[in-house]
Amino acid sequence: MKKILDFREKKNLIKIIKLIIFSFIGISLYYILPLFTKYLIDDIISTNSIKELKIWLFLGSGFSVFLHLYIFYFLKYQWDKIPLYFSVKLKKIILEKIFKIKKYNYKDFDKGQLLNYLISDSGTYANVMITYLGTLTIGILRVITGYIILFIINPILSLISAIFIPLYVFSMGINKKKLEQYSKLERIKADEFITNANKNIEGKIHINLYQKEKYFEKIFEKKLEEWRNIRLKYSYWYNFGKEVPMFVNTLSSFIIMSIGAYYVISQKMTLGSLIMFSQYLSMLFEPLSQITQAIVEKQSNKGILNRINNFYNYNEEKKLVLENGNKDNIIEIKDCTIYTENKEKLLEIEDFIINKSNGLYIIKGKNGSGKTTILNLLTQIASPEIIKKNKKNSTFYFSKEFIESCSYLYNPVYLFEGDVKTNIIFNNTEDPQYLKEIISMLNINNLDKKINFQNLNISLGEKQKIHLARVLYFSKDKNILLLDEPLSNLDYKTKENIKDYLGKLKEEKIILVVSHENLFDDIANKIYNIIDNKILEERKEVIE
Repeated sequence: MKKILDFREKKNLIKIIKLIIFSFIGISLYYILPLFTKYLIDDIISTNSIKELKIWLFLGSGFSVFLHLYIFYFLKYQWDKIPLYFSVKLKKIILEKIFKIKKYNYKDFDKGQLLNYLISDSGTYANVMITYLGTLTIGILRVITGYIILFIINPILSLISAIFIPLYVFSMGINKKKLEQYSKLERIKADEFITNANKNIEGKIHINLYQKEKYFEKIFEKKLEEWRNIRLKYSYWYNFGKEVPMFVNTLSSFIIMSIGAYYVISQKMTLGSLIMFSQYLSMLFEPLSQITQAIVEKQSNKGILNRINNFYNYNEEKKLVLENGNKDNIIEIKDCTIYTENKEKLLEIEDFIINKSNGLYIIKGKNGSGKTTILNLLTQIASPEIIKKNKKNSTFYFSKEFIESCSYLYNPVYLFEGDVKTNIIFNNTEDPQYLKEIISMLNINNLDKKINFQNLNISLGEKQKIHLARVLYFSKDKNILLLDEPLSNLDYKTKENIKDYLGKLKEEKIILVVSHENLFDDIANKIYNIIDNKILEERKEVIE
């Protein structure tokens, strides 16, 4: 499995190596501090030298300023900066991956989970991995350095200290399985909770209108309680795993310092040397403790690490396979049945063909009869798996030209941050004359109006006009225009303008409209009615 962040990649590797080198230099500066202590106790205090004490204070103060400035920038700030850099990089990779998912496979993904990947899990992944790699490398270097110093000071005490190192190693694996288990469960329950919370926020007005606050509060509380229970179990094993090495640290300090005190009493060691040894001893056990905690953190977040990597390695399983149809047709569906996602029969199509001749084609039918599903299949939003062949020579075909030359009024309306004009142009190259023609036809006169998402300041009719204007603007260089209920929430005058506009546009493009209304009937080249789960051509009666 490929990792979403390859730390062997040159650019990434350089950043990690720099972080480790500068961090180790900063930590190594700490090794000078115990020498100050020993010199103060064994040399200055024992000789009662005030002059040397002043020099010691001056040098110690200067060194403290330098040390903490270095620590602030290279050990604190950089350890925030580098994970943040990788977190931002991860968010970009994840969004790019989301955009690459085939439209007809996207429905299989939990949107709350994707939101978690993008906002929360990406940051956790970056922090955990940088901390793990950095702490492991720096920690090993510190343990080696610290042990060498301890051995130089007192070989016997250093050998006794080494006995406790295996206990740290042992403590790393005490709760590994439990952490992995509850880490995975906690993420699943967090996704469910976030999805539910998001739905409550989106549906707040509807919930108020139907006075169903208590009902949805109970569902929310249930999801919240499930997450809380798993989170508590996760927290229990996480903290237990962190506390075991701290216990080893405390116990070892008592034992080693007791032996050291015996050496001082026996005059085999000076008091300054013992204090210096104790300070270096903490510098030995501190990185051991940090290594253990880094491993615990990685284990506790293994669920997040795995699912981010699994998402990154996700491969499209469902691929669109098109039959070889008549190249003179833009769409050709023969003897096929369309099913719902629940495997229920939706629509039988014996013969649905639209050739490459420009014109206006209308599909009518009851709600839920499959009108929009046809458009979603043609634009690869619906999975090709819902199409089943009824005969050996059945055909489901639409040309590559269709895929590349289609502009689709897809519902629901999508708006994004910006003014009305920005939402219409949608980052396309601006054509002032063409834009003026469209907004005049749709009677849009507020292009500079900022869309406020906190308190939506546009009506349903305005949203529909923006949506239509965008699709029409985008269709300038397209040959095919698909319109799903284009007249929803519009006033009569605007509807008439759209009819006149499409009446002219059908001479230049293939236009396929799904509509309940009869407004376009007299300018249509063909009308398809869906009756009794079958699509029939040239039926003029309106089916409601």
